[in-house]
Amino acid sequence: MGTNFKSYLNDVRRDHMVRYYEDHAAYFYGKISASSGALVTYFMTGQFVFLVSSICMIAIMLADVGNIRSYQGIATDKDKSFFSWEHHYTFLSTAFMLILGVWCFFCFTLTSNPFIHLLSVAISLGNVLSLICRNFSNQRILTLQLLAVAVPMLIGILHYGDYRSMILLAFFLPLFASVRDISQRLRDLFRSAEQQSDAKHAFSEQLNTALGSMSHGLMMFDDDMRIKVINTPALNILGIHKDTNCQDQTLDEISQFVDMDSPTSNKVRIMSDALTERLNSANRDKIFKLSDDQFVEITLQMRNEGGCVMVIEEVSERIRYQSKIDQLARFDELTGLYNRRFFRDQANQSLKNRKEKNAAAIMFFDLDDFKRVNDNLGHQAGDFILTSVAERLNELLPDSAFAGRYGGDEFVVFVDAKDCPDGFDALADAIVKTIPKDVKFKNQQLRFGVSLGIAKFPEDGNSIDRLLKLGDLALYHSKSEGKNCYSHFTPELEESLQKRIIIEEDLIGAIRNQEFELYFQPIVRMDNGKTELFEALVRWRHDIHGGISPADFIPIAEDLGLIREIGQWTLHEACKQCSRWPDNVSVSVNMSAVQFQVDSITSSIKNALEQSGLDPKRLEIEITETAVLSDMTHAAVVLDELSELGVRISLDDFGTGYSSLSYLHKLPLDKLKIDKSFVDDLDNSQRSRTLLNGIAALGKALELKIVVEGIETKTQYDLLHDNYDVDLAQGFYFSKPMPASHALKFIQLNSVAAYPPPKAKVA
Repeated sequence: MGTNFKSYLNDVRRDHMVRYYEDHAAYFYGKISASSGALVTYFMTGQFVFLVSSICMIAIMLADVGNIRSYQGIATDKDKSFFSWEHHYTFLSTAFMLILGVWCFFCFTLTSNPFIHLLSVAISLGNVLSLICRNFSNQRILTLQLLAVAVPMLIGILHYGDYRSMILLAFFLPLFASVRDISQRLRDLFRSAEQQSDAKHAFSEQLNTALGSMSHGLMMFDDDMRIKVINTPALNILGIHKDTNCQDQTLDEISQFVDMDSPTSNKVRIMSDALTERLNSANRDKIFKLSDDQFVEITLQMRNEGGCVMVIEEVSERIRYQSKIDQLARFDELTGLYNRRFFRDQANQSLKNRKEKNAAAIMFFDLDDFKRVNDNLGHQAGDFILTSVAERLNELLPDSAFAGRYGGDEFVVFVDAKDCPDGFDALADAIVKTIPKDVKFKNQQLRFGVSLGIAKFPEDGNSIDRLLKLGDLALYHSKSEGKNCYSHFTPELEESLQKRIIIEEDLIGAIRNQEFELYFQPIVRMDNGKTELFEALVRWRHDIHGGISPADFIPIAEDLGLIREIGQWTLHEACKQCSRWPDNVSVSVNMSAVQFQVDSITSSIKNALEQSGLDPKRLEIEITETAVLSDMTHAAVVLDELSELGVRISLDDFGTGYSSLSYLHKLPLDKLKIDKSFVDDLDNSQRSRTLLNGIAALGKALELKIVVEGIETKTQYDLLHDNYDVDLAQGFYFSKPMPASHALKFIQLNSVAAYPPPKAKVA
């Protein structure tokens, strides 16, 4: 028998002893009956030995009274105190059983009265049977007490000697043996019970560990929806204290002890309602909100034996993640407006089943000069502008209207006519005028404008795709009208779009098939009329439409990124043609802002000069203020490289910008080309004459040559010649742009011309 089982039997023995001593009457029943029986035999026989037996039994009972007083300490003290107490118990009990056996011995040896024999045997057997209950856990004590009563009694029966006593003896011997067997069986039974208990306890511990280590909460209910099993995660999720007794309780009963100060946020009550809802629904899985930031998904499984099992999964993080995904799928992360896809979905839904009398409009707008601000001040400033636009747009829009960020600095608005009682123009005008006003970033005023296009439903189109397309057309018309304004779509705009599409398709083929040629317009000296240089102007020979104006295809080429290839061809062809002219005549080539931003522009110019053999001093590069302002640092580096190479630099369209004076002294410029807008009203406007005179004086002060464009009449020429300090002039008064083959003839004719020069006539 193992140590654990011995310890277990010791605990059982102690528990039995305590229980018997707690029930005093039950413990003394056998002793009282034995002492009373001995006293009866004394009165019946007068034999003194029976009186002595009764007195000894009573004395032992009185000795047991002392043990009664100490039994309470036995339950709590598991050390030597119990074993000391057990020694007293063993001695007194064995002594009592021995006196009982001796009494039986004298009953059979001193008397022949059958009643006395029966009385002694009955009382003795009753006490023997009680030994099994009290002492089965200790085989030694049981055997000792059994021998103490059985040996004297059996000797007495054997001494009596008649056949009836022999029969009785024959029954007693197996009876006493069975007492030991029964006690052994009881010990085996307790051992089996203890093993099963250990197994159940171990399984229970394993189950509790498994349930406690689950990431999900688990609750098991019976038919009455009372809790039979609940694990630690479920307690934590529902905010139930771990010491709360949930066994055989309903959720409603438990909820009375949870969050009593805030019943509206009682998670147990919410879970109780969720459980009821799930039980009444065919769908067993659903997500429930326990608090503002806590969500759970519960799954129910009905049990065949009744009740159900509920699994509670904490899905708050998943909900937050899904919400973030939904937010990103529908809204622009920076501005909080609808993104392009969701705006289209919402606009489509709004147009669906809309009657034609219920007019609406798409307003498509973007920000003028946004790229300049973004490049010069950084993306933080750009992002600040975009968020400011979104905030102001939300303030301007009616409640039922909605807006989206279509991409970059493009925004789009959908609005019902009923929400614009003053018409769409009033809202468009408010957007154009209000949104760019007084936007400051780090105490710096950010300058930008808004260009907007309007397309109306159903007047212009009945699908969101068409309305967006037409709104975009109207937007670009606003830009062509000078920006910072709004325009409505008109059929003429769509015609121009079709024309643009054709030009785009043909332009790609024109580059591939080299359908371009250069024309040259002379720039003459004001002092003697001699041609100093030609400006190279690209022309497109179109087989179907004839020639296409550069004003039509150059902006398209810039938008498509094809201007670099056209510019590269123009540069090489101009250098090649100039190399055939006299050494005193140069060529001027326009450089677009797109070309100018390419890091390899200097190497491209070097390559063109080397292939043509042209002296760098005979090449002049014309740049615009736009090219310079887009990246001042890059412009300074490139122009310094070209100046060191010997190439001359001319600033084209001077005076059309708004910050020219701030960089004139920073860049290695050779010439200023005054825009033709200053010459158009020269003979009628004193203001134009004053401005022209000021610009010419400024250029001279900076040691720059002054070139005036757009001279078309003799009056304009005479005014310039007689009143202004201008170095060079260009315009139809001298010559229209001419093919390369005619340029050399013009040079030859113009070289002998008298002053002032006549108009040249070329074939």
